[in-house]
Amino acid sequence: MARCCLLFLVASAALLQVASAKSLPSYITICKRNNKDDFAKCALKNTIDVQPHIGSGIPELSIPVLDPLTIPEIKLEQGSQAVNYKCVLDNVKLHGLSNYKFKELDAGIDDVKYIKGKVFFPSVFVESDYEIDGKILLVPIKGKGLYKGNFTNTLADIDIDCELVDRKGKQYLAIKEAKVKLDVEESVGNFGNLFNGDSTLAQATNRFINENAKDLQDETLPAVEEVVEALVTQILSKVFDALPYDELFPK
Repeated sequence: MARCCLLFLVASAALLQVASAKSLPSYITICKRNNKDDFAKCALKNTIDVQPHIGSGIPELSIPVLDPLTIPEIKLEQGSQAVNYKCVLDNVKLHGLSNYKFKELDAGIDDVKYIKGKVFFPSVFVESDYEIDGKILLVPIKGKGLYKGNFTNTLADIDIDCELVDRKGKQYLAIKEAKVKLDVEESVGNFGNLFNGDSTLAQATNRFINENAKDLQDETLPAVEEVVEALVTQILSKVFDALPYDELFPK
């Protein structure tokens, strides 16, 4: 679930450079790439300066309402021995994303181009319609209803490699590879209406999942991270395609 958290915060750090100076909100600083250390400090300062505004969205930067962030659909599927399931989440709402804190933020601006960062979220609340069928830690799970979950102290580690590509005589930034690692200190969730409303089975299954949350994360997070990587690539590619590199990150 936490995958959506970092998607829009990684995007926002890059989006700070997209608009021209005339269209940028007054609380955003243009960051120039002539000095790597100054560029990183400027980008980090922007993540702080936009925080009071980002929850309600920043149209100038194409940043949607972030608190809550609404995702129409998320599909998760895994087929390991311990965890084998298919899950569809509809009308996903994530609360608490605007309370982020960048622990680290770095960007390569010379020959090797990259975006790296660590983003911390103290508390994220998720609610969504769901449909799931399969096994989690060898325990059967099947149902359709409302899911609610609390995720405490989540750290997202982001590593994106980029390159320059030529288009119509101009250079644009493109993503070569995006890697995301998630670490969730504590999670508690509830799948409503499991097993067609069988309260005994539902309570036992939800209790088992919460009691074994850490082991479950070890099994499920790799699949979630793959989805995050694909989404980060999709969003940032649109940002990078908007303007040539020299306009996105001026000297």
